[in-house]
Amino acid sequence: MAIPLNAEQTQIVDHWWGGVLVLAPVGTGKTTVLTARLARAIAAGVPPAQTLGVTFTNRAAREWQQRLQQLLPDTKGITVKTFHGLCAALVRAEAAALGIPRNFTIADEADSVALVNAIGITNEKEVQDFLKVLRDVKTQCPEVSGLRDWLEAKLGLGAEKAWAYQTALQQNHTLDFEDLVLYARTALRDAEVGERWRQKYQWVQVDEVQDTTLVEYEVVKHLAIAHGNLALIGDLDQTIYEWRNAQPHDLVAAFTADFQPVAYALVYNYRSTQNLLKTATQLAAHFGDRHTTCLPAPNTEVGPPVQTFVGKTPDAEIDWLSDRIQELATQNKLSYAQMVVLARTNKRCGILAQGLGERNIPCVTADTFAFLREGNIPTALAYLKLLVNPKDSTAARRILRSHCSEAEWDAFWQATQNTDLQSSDFLDRNGFHDGEPLAYLQAQYHQGKVVVLDVETTGLSPARDEIVEIAAIALHNGQPRDRFHEFICPVRGVGDSARIHGWRQEFLQAKGKPAKEVLARFGAFAQGGLIVGHNVGFDVAMVTAHARRVGLILPRYRWEDTWDLAQRVAPPVPNYKLETLSQHFALPTTPNHHALDDAQTTVELLSRLVARLAPHSAARQAAIARYHRRWYPLAQQIADWRESLSHMRPAALLERLHQSLDLGDVTPLRDFVAARDDRTLEPITALRDLLESAAMAKNSLDRMALQENRLPVVTVHQAKGLEFEAVFLPCLNHREFPASFNNNPEEEKRLFYVGLTRPRRHLFLSAHGTPSDFLGWATAEYF
Repeated sequence: MAIPLNAEQTQIVDHWWGGVLVLAPVGTGKTTVLTARLARAIAAGVPPAQTLGVTFTNRAAREWQQRLQQLLPDTKGITVKTFHGLCAALVRAEAAALGIPRNFTIADEADSVALVNAIGITNEKEVQDFLKVLRDVKTQCPEVSGLRDWLEAKLGLGAEKAWAYQTALQQNHTLDFEDLVLYARTALRDAEVGERWRQKYQWVQVDEVQDTTLVEYEVVKHLAIAHGNLALIGDLDQTIYEWRNAQPHDLVAAFTADFQPVAYALVYNYRSTQNLLKTATQLAAHFGDRHTTCLPAPNTEVGPPVQTFVGKTPDAEIDWLSDRIQELATQNKLSYAQMVVLARTNKRCGILAQGLGERNIPCVTADTFAFLREGNIPTALAYLKLLVNPKDSTAARRILRSHCSEAEWDAFWQATQNTDLQSSDFLDRNGFHDGEPLAYLQAQYHQGKVVVLDVETTGLSPARDEIVEIAAIALHNGQPRDRFHEFICPVRGVGDSARIHGWRQEFLQAKGKPAKEVLARFGAFAQGGLIVGHNVGFDVAMVTAHARRVGLILPRYRWEDTWDLAQRVAPPVPNYKLETLSQHFALPTTPNHHALDDAQTTVELLSRLVARLAPHSAARQAAIARYHRRWYPLAQQIADWRESLSHMRPAALLERLHQSLDLGDVTPLRDFVAARDDRTLEPITALRDLLESAAMAKNSLDRMALQENRLPVVTVHQAKGLEFEAVFLPCLNHREFPASFNNNPEEEKRLFYVGLTRPRRHLFLSAHGTPSDFLGWATAEYF
């Protein structure tokens, strides 16, 4: 389906190759151009799988994908992600090289706060101050290996707490947002990894350039610098995140130096009325430096006039707001969800929502949208997180606390602090069966069978990708006895993964055997053994999923990860990569991405780690025995639910949890899970993606579609990128908007401009007491 384009838009779409900078004010068809330009590149021969689109929010990414589905017959292979989603995919792909588990989860704001509380900072303001400083420092840090030194240099005495927070993240197999970016930048600095990702995408397009930081630009620059095909698109007049280190002028200067882009501008607005555009233009005339021009498109209607009001009291202003809202609802037949009230701060949103609610207008604030933090939903979410990531001690602590009184929790916490146990150990059924979490490993290693496993694959998805090499070494009573090593010829081809493991398609066709034959023989080889490996959870998932696809049902293997063991018992090291641990323990072999060699290195590492388990075994046994009766029944339930992950869709799993536990009303979470379940994925992969999407939602309005017909009362920041039939901007009071606490008056002007450009048809501006200059500037009236 062709998209009608004007002359300016056509010029940009036709310039589909090379460096491009597009300044696109609100309503000028930016998303249309983004979509059509990508379609044009594919039509010109760019493989869809080598195209990348990056945007700012989950909602914007979904809209872009929906537009592509309407325009193209097949969108398979096209990558459209938020920036943090891109970093998560990159870091997961390079997890082994970075020394982190591939099955990491992403810590959302609530998770980060819980971790800070756990290291002894509980005052709400101190928590937020700590996280802000830590985020700034991590953003400035060049790469992960130098993070501890960087923290000490920047934070001094505060570095100890910061490192405790980072250590807790590692133990939980979690990364926060800043870690995603830091690890991505670190990975790309490696020559081999960097070259691999430079070859992955031929064509890159980034939306909302005004919200992109220089650190984020560093990542996309690396992906595009080899071929020079990078387009940045946005509206510098909507720069409202300088407080979050967005520096669009410096970024554009760097982009110009790196890519010598051709600059374009879109000027015709197709969304708003003439009166609305006139109001926004009058305000923009007061900018210190305006970057765009926004004109009404041909045949744009004049539209209703902008209405203004100044009341003597706050109640008088809310009365006026209420009357106008009811008029739109009754006379113009607008639903409440088609309107929005935009305020400068969350505090003012709460006051306005309360006042309007008292006047019988159903309202919803950002706090209401943030349902993941409300009521029992965080606890329900913690269960889902722990099912996907059994090492997530933050989720485990929330679950344990939900079953305790404060006094019982304090006693439990104090009693277990001097052991090397983690909260997740008390929700692990096997640890109770065996007497302590590491008893079975010690018994199998010294008096039984251990199978050290390593695989090389065509990708990271157990549901879709294939094993190309599998190696295992069987230890009996701690001594290597048998080896298993085979190649498999992938049905779908080896693809880009050959750059990692080195096995080309021609080699695998000559040396590889059918997957069913190889995996059946591995099943016999591993029978009766405990599987061990470095980041082995991924290997086990690949083996069982690949076997299932070729008609084999392998047993549910018990496994232990040397990455986790090293975290528990090894001395502090810069990271837990197999290579780093090999050097630290002076092992005779080093890993090289060949499965048999990596398995041999893991055998040697395991012997060093097992020797360190015995000294604390008695303390672990005592703690587990003390709390066996208290926590074993819950651990058994969790084990049963985890077995459902392979076949039960996320919504059904949540319903099962809800029926078994007294979770209260989790309807918003149930709706979210049902709406976002990607049924093309296996249930466990879909659940992991759902949790990642929830953690990375830039703001709670990403989930607006799930709300009933209520009037949103939110800040201008929270409404960025959204549009409504009618917009109310109240409380344009002196020292409130522009805010007296912001020392950047130009950013306050741009923030008001963003608010003025949200409506499609109706705009209402009001104040009480003494109005700010903004009201007069926008309406050319004197108050």
